[in-house]
Amino acid sequence: MTNSLKLLLVAGLALGQAQSMWSQQRAPVKRPNILMIVADDMNWDSPGCFGGAAPEITPNIDRFAADHTLFERAFAPATWTVPTHTSMLTGLHLSEHRIENVQADRRLHDEIVPLPAALSRAGYATAAFSQNT
Repeated sequence: MTNSLKLLLVAGLALGQAQSMWSQQRAPVKRPNILMIVADDMNWDSPGCFGGAAPEITPNIDRFAADHTLFERAFAPATWTVPTHTSMLTGLHLSEHRIENVQADRRLHDEIVPLPAALSRAGYATAAFSQNT
């Protein structure tokens, strides 16, 4: 095999490899950002963005809500926090996820995929923050 033929063969292989690498590099998927704010011990009409009587209580939430989509139609499936939060994060009714109170075993069944895990599997970076005031 001549040197020019070897060079042509190597160049072709390199070009093929480069083409393969370029085809694997895709632009990032455009996804909406998702922000879920959960506040314990706050009525549905407390924030000003929902018609609260004292809008000065939640000025940052109100300002943010003015420019974004609000989730306005919901109900609490239980009267206490743990099962309600579990329903919000799983999309399941209390009778399906069976997390009923603080003292109960709070582990979900393996087949239940909560929202943060589903978002993570879909390529989202997820985090949870808690602040006690």
